[in-house]
Amino acid sequence: MLTLKLQLTDEMHRGITRNGTIRNVGTTQAPRLATELALGNGEPFATSTCEMPFAWELTVPQVVVHCLATTLARDNSPRLDVRKSLGTAQISVHKGARILVAHTAWRVYEDMQDEAGEWEPLGRRAVSGWQLAMLMLQRPRAPAFEKARTPLPPVYVKAQRPYCRIADLPGALQADYWAHGCLQPQPMVKGVADAVYPHDMARFLALHN
Repeated sequence: MLTLKLQLTDEMHRGITRNGTIRNVGTTQAPRLATELALGNGEPFATSTCEMPFAWELTVPQVVVHCLATTLARDNSPRLDVRKSLGTAQISVHKGARILVAHTAWRVYEDMQDEAGEWEPLGRRAVSGWQLAMLMLQRPRAPAFEKARTPLPPVYVKAQRPYCRIADLPGALQADYWAHGCLQPQPMVKGVADAVYPHDMARFLALHN
């Protein structure tokens, strides 16, 4: 399960938080992603379920954007334009205690900026909090993985179960593996939280080397 946390502050530094979840209620090979977004202000949750062909190349932001777009398209209730009083916005994606993605944006007069620079003008259309989060996740980011060729890490065997460890990857590649492999199944190896199947590790490195 992925947990979404959207934090908005106004120019007086007063903040609100909206939470959401994305669960795979299908299978690894045929994911069906159930999304639930808190709307706040006494309004009900916005929910949706969408099918998504599994592709290793999809990043966490791409998965979340797909789920947000599907959910928001089915929600017809009116939304206030958060930019009218926005100071800053942060969207973070968590898997358990691990933060997979965290992006921050802020308003300068009528324009938006973030770590990657100025945004294209959004025009006069109203932008809700979750719509803003979706736009933040769609912003281009520099790849986190290293360009040098990385060999397959050691393959361990425990209880006749082969596995690799994400901890054996270079630091930048570790973060990128978690970002790309959040929906991948992991072998159950006692005492090894970062165990992954060797064939998944090999496929990851083949894509990124």
